[in-house]
Order: sequence, then structure tokens, then C-alpha cells
Amino acid sequence: MKLLVISLLLTGMPSSPPLGQQPAPPLKDLLTDREFEKYRKASNYKDRINFFRKTFATRSDLLQQFVRRDEGKKVADVLYQLRSLAQHLAKGSPRQVREKDLRSNEVKRLEISLRKLIDRIKDFRSVVTVENRDEIDLTAQALEDLRRTLLKQMFGDILARHNAPLARNLNSSSLTNMSQMTHRLTPQRTGGRWISGDRFTQAEYRSIQENQKLGERVEVFLEIAESRLNEIRRRRLNQEWREDEENPLEFYSYWDMVHAYLSSLNSMMVNIDEKATHKSASEDELRESLENIDKKIGEFPSQLKPIEELAVELQDESLYREILKAQEATVVVQKGVRYGLEVLEK
Repeated sequence: MKLLVISLLLTGMPSSPPLGQQPAPPLKDLLTDREFEKYRKASNYKDRINFFRKTFATRSDLLQQFVRRDEGKKVADVLYQLRSLAQHLAKGSPRQVREKDLRSNEVKRLEISLRKLIDRIKDFRSVVTVENRDEIDLTAQALEDLRRTLLKQMFGDILARHNAPLARNLNSSSLTNMSQMTHRLTPQRTGGRWISGDRFTQAEYRSIQENQKLGERVEVFLEIAESRLNEIRRRRLNQEWREDEENPLEFYSYWDMVHAYLSSLNSMMVNIDEKATHKSASEDELRESLENIDKKIGEFPSQLKPIEELAVELQDESLYREILKAQEATVVVQKGVRYGLEVLEK
């Protein structure tokens, strides 16, 4: 049966043209007769989104089989089909479609499946022939473009433009520039409950005040950042709280915790900037603090990515915006810390 399906999908399909000369063929040429008939019967937007999701899944399974058999020509053909289908769906302007359909669960499921498909295709890059690697890259990009189009529907232009964390504003002329995105500590009381604008707990705020030495304070901020990532991971995985004491973050939302992560990075760099600017810390203290950050910060990006995916799945725009800020701040800190260490070595 699988061989029959494969032959039906590839029979009459256009072969992949030379790279750089790939206008998408008519949709009818990319589908089997049975698939095209199903497409025509999918009269509303949500049905067509479901159709494309299943079509991508079929090609994904084929691609895996051809990669496993090392059939380079068939691999290239399926990759061409995938990116051509992505172009068709991305170009298909959803006119006269209800806004709630543009943000429907069908769109969300397609976005999630595209994300997994992109990762799967990228994994194949290391095992396909050299000739197919460019095809892999082009296809992954076409699918990513489609995914961003769906995100634009779900969240708006600003989110669709974010593809990866960017440190655009980092000017490495001095250590002071590491703290451009500063959130100062602003403790207050709201409705009888102690809270800080940075979403730190009262114990954490007290610890920051008590630890005046640079190295100790940096360690506190790193612990705050790590604790938020750990708590978010615990919730995502539905793990029980196993500590004897009460969970201090029990009533904090995902947004609160991402905001605290972001605040801890920014406040940490402010402290380093102030010590460097006023020369109130020795070079050894600065170097030790920067090395401590450099050793720890590398673990954070991989823990932030699932939170971005969680925000998409929850369709939580405020959380998505905050996680993008956190990702960008992480890159800024990484680059700033490495630059600071280079300066201290001179």
C-alpha cells in the first residue's frame, strides 16, 4: 500500500527545477487526483487549513522514507513539493474569512505541525547528499515563511517579524551599553500583597539588598533567572512540587515569571555597569562576575524556546511578547559579557 501511495504521489509530479528557478506550479500539478478533489470540496478556510496540514504530513512521511533509502532525486522532488505547497498556502490571501477562523484551532494545529516539520527537515540535513542540502535549506525557509504568516494571523505583525532573538541595539563601546533595557527595582503593595515591578519575591528582593558585593549579587540574579525557567518547565511538564517548603512562585503567572527572568538579566547588567563606571569593583571582581554569567547564560536559550512555543499554543500574545524580549535580552547579555571579558584581557 505504501508503494502504491508513493507512486501515486510522484506520478506526474513536476521534478524540482534548478535552484533559484522555482516558481510554484499550479496546485493541481502538486496533488494527486484524489487529493485535488478533496481540496476542491474543502469549501471553507478551516477545512482547507486541515487539508494542507494532512498534505504536509503525507509528504513528510515520504521524505523520511526517501532519506532513509538514500534516494536523492526523490528527496529533492518531495522537498520541492513541500515548499511549493507552502508558497500556495502563504500566497492564498484569506479574503472574506472571519477573524475568529484566522485564529482558530485549525490554524494553531497547522502552525505546530509546521514547527515540527521544519525541525524534522533540518535534522535530515546532516544525512542527505551535498546536492540536497541547499534544497533542505530552501524548503525549511519556505515553511518558516508560511509559519510566520500564520503567526501574523494569530498575533499580529510585530510577532510575525520576530524570527530569532536579535541583539540589534548592542553597541560594544563600553560595558555601560549592556544595560539599555533596564527595569529598576520598584517594590510596592498592591491589594495588600507585596509585589515588585520586577516580579521578584520579597525574599529575593531582601537577598538583593543584603548582598552588596558584586559577585554575590550577580549570583542572586542568576538564581532568580534560573528559578523562573525551572518553575515554568515544572508546570509545562505537570510535575508536582516536591520541596518541603511552599512554592514561592505558586501564584505567579507565566508572564510574571518571564518578566522576572528579563528583569534579573537587566538588573544584573546594571549592577556590573555601575561598578565598572564608578570603578567600585576591582578588575578581578568584574572578571569573576562576567565569567560566572558567561558559564550560566549559555544554558538559558534552549530553555526559553519551549516557552515561546507554549505562548503560541496558548495564543497568549502578552506572554509571547515578553518571551521575545527575554530571548533578545539573553543574546545581548551573552555578547556584552564576552565583549567585557575581552576588554578586561587587554
